[in-house]
Amino acid sequence: MARIEIDMKEIERLAKEFDQVRKQQIPYALRLTANKLAENTKLHMETKQIPSLDRPTRYALNMMRVDYAKSNKNPVATVKVKDTATVTKRGMVGPDQVLGHLFTGGQRRGKGFEGLMQQAGILPKGMYAVPGEGVTLDAHGNMPRGLIIQLLAYFRVFQESGFRANMTTKSRAAFERRHRRKNYQSAQSFNFFLIRVGDKSRLHPGIWSRVAFSAGKSIKPILMFVNKTVYRRHFDLPSIADMIIERDLEFVFNQSLNHAIATSFWRRYSRRIPS
Repeated sequence: MARIEIDMKEIERLAKEFDQVRKQQIPYALRLTANKLAENTKLHMETKQIPSLDRPTRYALNMMRVDYAKSNKNPVATVKVKDTATVTKRGMVGPDQVLGHLFTGGQRRGKGFEGLMQQAGILPKGMYAVPGEGVTLDAHGNMPRGLIIQLLAYFRVFQESGFRANMTTKSRAAFERRHRRKNYQSAQSFNFFLIRVGDKSRLHPGIWSRVAFSAGKSIKPILMFVNKTVYRRHFDLPSIADMIIERDLEFVFNQSLNHAIATSFWRRYSRRIPS
């Protein structure tokens, strides 16, 4: 028969040591808590908030990131929209520039193709280009990227040295024939044309398409130039973070503290276990 006897003095010593470890691990537990709450906020944005947009793209669904707290002395974790420096594909514009208006409201920033059009003197500075009624939007409600590139090449907007995307007179005519045969088989001709701001025309400034049939012609707006595009604020990120903190703080802190204490005791006593 084995007899097990517990020394109460040893228990008291262990209790004091546990209390000391608990106090020592609180700053670490707070850092873990801040990081976990930031992750929960990011997850809530990706699964609940962003999907509420009209057909969000993968680019939009993946726009959030967490800057983790790395110091126990200053346990601050930040949930933010990715900037250009943090996107994975080289040369891609950061979501903070493209989608930042969803968090602040007001006017959106200019897009890359708008900058090219301004440099070419097609789009006046301070104006924006928005899809016209003659465009079939993609599955996410955006103007198809291929059409944008076609328009830039058609109007010879590309300015990089050695870049051959701009259409020559010959390739433009070939493009018009292909487009007409593919989309307007009974048409006699097809072309894009530009209405500049200040032109004497009853048409709104922008890029239009003209299709000529034997019985007449059809003119459709493709890309319209507007003075401003104002968006309402979709996401109140500070309020969303406050909601997550109020919901998860107690549970996450207790979980983090238990983890911090457990790992601390493991480091302490694993050294004492004989191999």
